[in-house]
Amino acid sequence: LKIMVLPQGHDPDSFITKNGAEKFLSLAKNSITGLKFLIDMQLKEYRKDIPEEKVKIVREIIKEIENIPDAILGSEYIKQIGEYLGIDENLLRATAKYKPSEEKQVVQNSFLTAEKRLLQIIFTDSQIASSLFKEISPADLQGIKSEPIFTTFQDYFQNGKTPDFFKFKKKIEPALLSFLSEVLLEESNPPTIEEARDCLSSLRQISLTNQLTRLKSQIPSLVKRKELDKIPSIQKK
Repeated sequence: LKIMVLPQGHDPDSFITKNGAEKFLSLAKNSITGLKFLIDMQLKEYRKDIPEEKVKIVREIIKEIENIPDAILGSEYIKQIGEYLGIDENLLRATAKYKPSEEKQVVQNSFLTAEKRLLQIIFTDSQIASSLFKEISPADLQGIKSEPIFTTFQDYFQNGKTPDFFKFKKKIEPALLSFLSEVLLEESNPPTIEEARDCLSSLRQISLTNQLTRLKSQIPSLVKRKELDKIPSIQKK
């Protein structure tokens, strides 16, 4: 997975307007891996030349790597972390543990394929994300597990800010954040706007189906309580 990082305060449209399409394409060619993105975000918060802060960087990144169920893939990332930060690989391996928690596994198994792929796309290509979020309404993703992630991401675009992965920690529960970390670290095909819209269309249908099921489930209790006057409003919804 490759991620293109735009300067703070820019979305693809504003960046192209200010700097031109050629500079945008040049920036796209220099997209970084999901792992490098995670490391760079930590380096914005902590200084690796201060031992105590370098330890915090390593612990935070290792915490995300531990969420990967594939020990072979996790081992490769450990090697790359050592190269990026200049830390002995054996020390990192002694620190990491590949034991996904039961809570994390439950969350992972409850996510939809379209949901997971759409997350990969919006983090990989900010131009597609900017276009897509203009088409998304709050009801489109209502009730899906990663709704808080999409909502937070959309807030950044609506306010003209560059999404910051690590600020999500304050708004999203740990299990969801762990899932997002794993999604960003996985290998994936180059995204397209068509694929993103297909994923969104699938999630819209699922969201509508879930909402319909929820509304229908309210009818028996209304009948039992003899509140029949409320049924037409539910059917109208």
